[in-house]
Amino acid sequence: MAPSSRHHRLPCQPLIPSPLGLNQIKSRVKRLTSRERDVLTLLGEGLPNGQIARRLHLVEGTVKANVSATLVKLHADNRVQAAIVAHQAGLA
Repeated sequence: MAPSSRHHRLPCQPLIPSPLGLNQIKSRVKRLTSRERDVLTLLGEGLPNGQIARRLHLVEGTVKANVSATLVKLHADNRVQAAIVAHQAGLA
């Protein structure tokens, strides 16, 4: 087989780390302010910052700050991981 026609398989790795235990999820969500929980709920619904801002009657910059704080408190690397936590916690 010519080198260009060979397929290389990469080891399978999950895109999302294994789920946290429910107690750990609840503990992390408890650290959020009520506004951050509101933002997390809407993140869990897949809404972008602009739509979250309109739903919560906030400016988009405030939503961005809340999203950033939420990611830090949840130890989430991105919005997708935060949305997964929202679902696991029963918020979305």
